[in-house]
Amino acid sequence: MTQSVLSDPLPHSDRSASDHPEFYYNAKTGRYHYRDTNKFISNAARDNLTRGHINQVRETLRNQTDRLNKISFQRWQKETFNQVKIAHTQSYMLGRGGIHEMQPQDYAALSKEMRFQRDRFKLFSGQILDGKLSDAAIRYRLTAYGEATKVSHENGLLGAAIARGDTEERNILSMVENCLDCVKYTGMSWQPIGTLPRPTKKRRCMYNCQCRMEFRGSAAKKSA
Repeated sequence: MTQSVLSDPLPHSDRSASDHPEFYYNAKTGRYHYRDTNKFISNAARDNLTRGHINQVRETLRNQTDRLNKISFQRWQKETFNQVKIAHTQSYMLGRGGIHEMQPQDYAALSKEMRFQRDRFKLFSGQILDGKLSDAAIRYRLTAYGEATKVSHENGLLGAAIARGDTEERNILSMVENCLDCVKYTGMSWQPIGTLPRPTKKRRCMYNCQCRMEFRGSAAKKSA
Protein backbone atom coordinates (compact mmCIF):
# COMPACT_ATOMS: atom_id res chain seq x y z
CA MET A 1 0.00 0.00 0.00
CA THR A 2 1.57 3.29 -1.02
CA GLN A 3 1.46 6.31 1.27
CA SER A 4 0.20 8.55 -1.54
CA VAL A 5 -3.08 6.67 -1.82
CA LEU A 6 -4.21 7.88 1.59
CA SER A 7 -2.32 11.15 1.98
CA ASP A 8 -4.10 13.52 -0.43
CA PRO A 9 -4.99 16.92 1.04
CA LEU A 10 -8.32 17.47 2.76
CA PRO A 11 -11.07 18.62 0.38
CA HIS A 12 -11.09 22.17 1.82
CA SER A 13 -13.14 23.56 -1.05
CA ASP A 14 -15.88 20.96 -0.67
CA ARG A 15 -19.26 22.54 0.07
CA SER A 16 -20.51 22.00 3.58
CA ALA A 17 -23.72 20.21 4.42
CA SER A 18 -24.67 23.52 6.04
CA ASP A 19 -24.86 25.29 2.64
CA HIS A 20 -28.59 24.83 2.52
CA PRO A 21 -31.16 26.94 0.61
CA GLU A 22 -33.53 27.09 3.60
CA PHE A 23 -31.23 28.30 6.40
CA TYR A 24 -27.99 30.11 7.22
CA TYR A 25 -25.53 30.30 10.10
CA ASN A 26 -25.30 33.44 12.25
CA ALA A 27 -21.87 33.71 13.90
CA LYS A 28 -23.14 36.24 16.45
CA THR A 29 -25.84 33.96 17.81
CA GLY A 30 -23.97 30.74 17.12
CA ARG A 31 -27.18 29.32 15.68
CA TYR A 32 -28.70 28.43 12.34
CA HIS A 33 -31.64 30.56 11.21
CA TYR A 34 -34.36 30.02 8.61
CA ARG A 35 -33.66 32.29 5.65
CA ASP A 36 -37.27 33.35 5.13
CA THR A 37 -38.15 34.23 8.75
CA ASN A 38 -34.74 34.62 10.46
CA LYS A 39 -36.08 32.48 13.29
CA PHE A 40 -33.78 30.05 15.09
CA ILE A 41 -33.70 26.47 13.95
CA SER A 42 -34.52 24.29 16.95
CA ASN A 43 -31.94 21.95 18.42
CA ALA A 44 -34.18 19.07 17.39
CA ALA A 45 -34.23 20.25 13.78
CA ARG A 46 -30.45 20.71 13.81
CA ASP A 47 -30.00 17.23 15.28
CA ASN A 48 -32.26 15.79 12.58
CA LEU A 49 -30.17 17.50 9.92
CA THR A 50 -26.99 16.07 11.43
CA ARG A 51 -28.50 12.60 11.75
CA GLY A 52 -29.69 12.74 8.16
CA HIS A 53 -26.21 13.68 6.98
CA ILE A 54 -24.62 10.82 8.93
CA ASN A 55 -27.17 8.33 7.62
CA GLN A 56 -26.43 9.43 4.06
CA VAL A 57 -22.70 9.01 4.64
CA ARG A 58 -23.23 5.56 6.17
CA GLU A 59 -25.20 4.41 3.13
CA THR A 60 -22.63 5.79 0.70
CA LEU A 61 -19.80 3.98 2.47
CA ARG A 62 -21.78 0.76 2.88
CA ASN A 63 -22.30 0.69 -0.88
CA GLN A 64 -18.55 0.81 -1.41
CA THR A 65 -18.47 -2.87 -0.42
CA ASP A 66 -20.11 -3.76 -3.72
CA ARG A 67 -17.38 -1.96 -5.67
CA LEU A 68 -14.53 -4.04 -4.25
CA ASN A 69 -14.74 -6.60 -7.05
CA LYS A 70 -15.51 -4.10 -9.80
CA ILE A 71 -12.44 -1.83 -9.64
CA SER A 72 -8.79 -2.19 -8.66
CA PHE A 73 -8.11 -2.32 -4.95
CA GLN A 74 -5.91 0.77 -5.11
CA ARG A 75 -8.69 2.72 -6.82
CA TRP A 76 -11.24 1.39 -4.31
CA GLN A 77 -9.01 2.39 -1.43
CA LYS A 78 -8.49 5.93 -2.73
CA GLU A 79 -12.15 6.37 -3.69
CA THR A 80 -13.45 5.10 -0.36
CA PHE A 81 -11.10 7.10 1.83
CA ASN A 82 -11.88 10.21 -0.18
CA GLN A 83 -15.53 9.69 0.78
CA VAL A 84 -14.42 9.48 4.41
CA LYS A 85 -12.50 12.75 4.11
CA ILE A 86 -15.37 14.56 2.45
CA ALA A 87 -17.79 13.29 5.10
CA HIS A 88 -15.59 14.47 7.97
CA THR A 89 -15.02 17.83 6.31
CA GLN A 90 -18.75 18.37 5.81
CA SER A 91 -19.54 17.21 9.35
CA TYR A 92 -17.01 19.58 10.88
CA MET A 93 -18.30 22.47 8.79
CA LEU A 94 -21.88 21.67 9.76
CA GLY A 95 -20.90 22.06 13.41
CA ARG A 96 -18.67 25.07 12.75
CA GLY A 97 -21.27 27.02 10.78
CA GLY A 98 -20.14 26.52 7.18
CA ILE A 99 -17.02 26.86 5.09
CA HIS A 100 -16.88 30.65 5.50
CA GLU A 101 -16.44 30.29 9.26
CA MET A 102 -13.46 27.97 8.93
CA GLN A 103 -10.16 29.26 10.33
CA PRO A 104 -6.63 27.74 10.23
CA GLN A 105 -7.14 26.18 13.66
CA ASP A 106 -10.28 24.46 12.38
CA TYR A 107 -8.43 22.90 9.48
CA ALA A 108 -5.68 21.84 11.91
CA ALA A 109 -8.22 20.09 14.15
CA LEU A 110 -9.84 18.44 11.13
CA SER A 111 -6.46 17.29 9.78
CA LYS A 112 -5.56 15.78 13.16
CA GLU A 113 -8.74 13.70 13.15
CA MET A 114 -8.16 12.63 9.55
CA ARG A 115 -4.67 11.38 10.39
CA PHE A 116 -6.30 9.18 13.02
CA GLN A 117 -8.91 7.96 10.53
CA ARG A 118 -6.23 7.38 7.88
CA ASP A 119 -4.24 5.13 10.21
CA ARG A 120 -7.36 3.11 11.05
CA PHE A 121 -8.22 2.85 7.37
CA LYS A 122 -4.74 1.52 6.57
CA LEU A 123 -5.21 -1.30 9.08
CA PHE A 124 -8.68 -1.98 7.69
CA SER A 125 -7.35 -2.11 4.13
CA GLY A 126 -4.60 -4.51 5.17
CA GLN A 127 -7.17 -6.87 6.70
CA ILE A 128 -9.15 -6.84 3.46
CA LEU A 129 -6.06 -7.63 1.39
CA ASP A 130 -5.17 -10.47 3.75
CA GLY A 131 -8.65 -11.97 3.31
CA LYS A 132 -9.48 -11.64 6.99
CA LEU A 133 -12.84 -9.94 6.51
CA SER A 134 -16.06 -11.18 4.94
CA ASP A 135 -18.23 -8.89 2.82
CA ALA A 136 -20.59 -8.55 5.80
CA ALA A 137 -17.71 -7.53 8.07
CA ILE A 138 -16.44 -5.02 5.51
CA ARG A 139 -19.90 -3.52 5.14
CA TYR A 140 -20.22 -3.25 8.92
CA ARG A 141 -16.84 -1.54 9.25
CA LEU A 142 -17.68 0.93 6.49
CA THR A 143 -20.94 1.72 8.27
CA ALA A 144 -18.90 2.46 11.39
CA TYR A 145 -16.81 4.93 9.39
CA GLY A 146 -20.02 6.78 8.65
CA GLU A 147 -20.94 6.94 12.32
CA ALA A 148 -17.43 8.18 13.12
CA THR A 149 -18.16 11.47 11.38
CA LYS A 150 -19.88 12.46 14.64
CA VAL A 151 -16.39 13.14 15.97
CA SER A 152 -15.74 15.89 13.45
CA HIS A 153 -19.22 17.35 13.94
CA GLU A 154 -18.61 17.62 17.70
CA ASN A 155 -15.18 19.16 17.07
CA GLY A 156 -16.82 21.70 14.77
CA LEU A 157 -19.35 22.64 17.45
CA LEU A 158 -16.48 23.11 19.91
CA GLY A 159 -14.59 25.27 17.43
CA ALA A 160 -17.65 27.46 16.90
CA ALA A 161 -18.17 27.88 20.65
CA ILE A 162 -14.56 28.93 21.18
CA ALA A 163 -14.74 31.36 18.24
CA ARG A 164 -17.75 33.18 19.72
CA GLY A 165 -16.02 33.51 23.09
CA ASP A 166 -17.70 30.77 25.13
CA THR A 167 -15.58 29.57 28.03
CA GLU A 168 -17.62 26.82 29.67
CA GLU A 169 -19.35 23.62 28.61
CA ARG A 170 -21.55 20.92 30.08
CA ASN A 171 -22.93 17.62 28.91
CA ILE A 172 -26.67 17.18 28.31
CA LEU A 173 -27.89 13.59 28.58
CA SER A 174 -29.90 12.11 25.75
CA MET A 175 -33.42 10.75 26.20
CA VAL A 176 -32.21 7.22 25.48
CA GLU A 177 -30.13 4.87 27.62
CA ASN A 178 -26.83 6.48 28.61
CA CYS A 179 -23.48 4.96 29.54
CA LEU A 180 -21.76 5.52 32.90
CA ASP A 181 -19.31 7.99 31.37
CA CYS A 182 -22.08 10.21 30.07
CA VAL A 183 -23.85 10.14 33.45
CA LYS A 184 -20.60 11.07 35.19
CA TYR A 185 -19.80 13.96 32.84
CA THR A 186 -23.33 15.31 33.18
CA GLY A 187 -22.96 15.26 36.95
CA MET A 188 -19.85 17.45 36.66
CA SER A 189 -22.06 20.32 35.41
CA TRP A 190 -20.21 23.34 33.93
CA GLN A 191 -16.52 22.87 33.18
CA PRO A 192 -13.86 24.94 31.34
CA ILE A 193 -14.47 24.61 27.61
CA GLY A 194 -12.68 21.67 26.01
CA THR A 195 -12.40 19.79 29.34
CA LEU A 196 -15.01 17.09 28.80
CA PRO A 197 -14.55 14.32 26.22
CA ARG A 198 -16.75 14.88 23.17
CA PRO A 199 -19.85 12.65 22.90
CA THR A 200 -18.09 10.15 20.64
CA LYS A 201 -15.10 7.81 20.64
CA LYS A 202 -13.73 8.79 24.06
CA ARG A 203 -16.78 7.58 25.96
CA ARG A 204 -17.87 4.02 26.64
CA CYS A 205 -20.85 4.35 24.32
CA MET A 206 -18.49 5.65 21.61
CA TYR A 207 -20.23 6.52 18.33
CA ASN A 208 -23.58 5.43 19.73
CA CYS A 209 -23.59 8.45 22.06
CA GLN A 210 -26.65 10.66 21.65
CA CYS A 211 -25.69 13.31 24.22
CA ARG A 212 -25.03 16.90 23.24
CA MET A 213 -22.79 19.64 24.60
CA GLU A 214 -24.02 23.03 25.77
CA PHE A 215 -21.74 26.09 25.90
CA ARG A 216 -21.79 29.49 27.56
CA GLY A 217 -19.55 32.49 28.18
CA SER A 218 -17.90 33.39 31.44
CA ALA A 219 -20.44 36.15 32.03
CA ALA A 220 -23.31 33.66 32.07
CA LYS A 221 -25.23 33.12 35.28
CA LYS A 222 -23.51 30.46 37.37
CA SER A 223 -26.35 28.02 37.66
CA ALA A 224 -26.48 24.41 36.55
